[in-house]
Amino acid sequence: MMSGRKTWLRFALPLLALTLLIVLVGAFGYRYLSQQVRDETHRTLAVIAEQKRQQIEDSLAERRLDAELYFSGHSQLELLFEQWLRSGRRDAVLREQIKGRMAELARVRAWEGLAVLDPRGGMILSVGDVRHLQLSERACDIARQPRIELVDLQRQAGGATHYGLLAPMGRPGQSPLGIVYVSWRADRDLYPLVESWPVPTQTAETYLVRREGERVMFLTPLRHRRDAALVLSQPLSTPDLPAARAVKGERGIIAGGRDYRRQPVLAYSAAVAGSSWLMIAEIDEVEAYAGVRTLSWVVALVMGLGLLLVYSAGYQAWRRDRQAQQLALLQAQRAAEARFRVMFEQAALGAVLVDARDGSIVEANARFAEMLGRSAAELEGQDPLQFTHPDDVADSRAGMARLLAGEVSSLKLVKRYLRPDGALVWASLSGAPVQEGPGPQRPALCLVLVEDVTERRQIEERLRISQERHRLIAENAIDVIVTLDINGRYTSDFKVAQDATSLSR
Repeated sequence: MMSGRKTWLRFALPLLALTLLIVLVGAFGYRYLSQQVRDETHRTLAVIAEQKRQQIEDSLAERRLDAELYFSGHSQLELLFEQWLRSGRRDAVLREQIKGRMAELARVRAWEGLAVLDPRGGMILSVGDVRHLQLSERACDIARQPRIELVDLQRQAGGATHYGLLAPMGRPGQSPLGIVYVSWRADRDLYPLVESWPVPTQTAETYLVRREGERVMFLTPLRHRRDAALVLSQPLSTPDLPAARAVKGERGIIAGGRDYRRQPVLAYSAAVAGSSWLMIAEIDEVEAYAGVRTLSWVVALVMGLGLLLVYSAGYQAWRRDRQAQQLALLQAQRAAEARFRVMFEQAALGAVLVDARDGSIVEANARFAEMLGRSAAELEGQDPLQFTHPDDVADSRAGMARLLAGEVSSLKLVKRYLRPDGALVWASLSGAPVQEGPGPQRPALCLVLVEDVTERRQIEERLRISQERHRLIAENAIDVIVTLDINGRYTSDFKVAQDATSLSR
């Protein structure tokens, strides 16, 4: 029992230690690598959002520079417009030249429309699509305080979305000659820039939002809702909405949010300088942290394989040790069996293995076969009572029954066997059950050792007869017979001596 426990501990403790080590290393590695994956996902989201924000800001800055270049500082359009105004707006040739110049600029610079308004906000000249609303008041304000101002995204009656710039026409420091409005189609100019994503993705998207009172307005189409531009708005109180959180002032990574679909997302927000726009980059957490999940499976697989290898090695070591123990036990058993076989076959006493179930002879050695005058092969499978003297059969049967039933632990018996020639063989039997394995199971065999005591019995019988003969002689003799020890004292008192004494008297 103690040996088995020591063997178990010898293999179990190292396995447990290795298991704990693998689990700790795996847990530490998973925590470290998962954090790396999260950080990399955050960086990717931030880089994409910031890159798009910068591209929009550069685009707006470039258009402001175009406005300064083409509408002030002695530009050709400014000079033509000034001459036309001096003519009282009656010179048709100059008017056509101005419109031609405006059309050329719109074509070259990919403007959707171009219009010139007077300082009071009235339309003077226009080319292209300039169907923008509510420009008069803002144009008057710019005439009073010259500056270049962004005209925010607005949805037109036909469904198209435009945005543009209002810029003063004239020399810096002087009252503007007029106010120029340049417009662009958002679906041709802004939306493709905002919606593009540099790497393949299933859920990631970028979009623009702005605040309108206590609501957040979505300005561009959404990946999962294409008609959202200037249509979809949600209250700023919407729980965990990244767009609402961004409008309220949260910048950078926005974790733990739920988008307009109420899906868990990871978001990044950045303000677009020179506008009321906020750039939002989002990706579903399922996709964002897919690398973490993949990593967890990889770590689990590696840990599983590591544990499998450890336990396999432990099992193989335990199996080899078990096999070595079994081999040693088998060799010891074979050695014991060999010793028993030598002792059994070469013993000076007769030896018999008896089946505990029916009492038949399973095996007998040569000495026992010699006692009975038969061969060992003849005795196998026979009942020993067949060779027993009839007067000893009952005692033999009763003794073997008690031994085989477990009533006694050993058998001591003196009996007679009959040889084929009718000769008697006196034998002294000593029998005991053979326990072949541990536990209280019933023995299958009994070992009986048989000693031939025929000669001793014959000597005892001759001695008994001699003593009886001497007793009869002494009792029937007419002479006085006495025996003395070495000290001269009587050792026998015979009746004959007594009778002789009475006669002499």
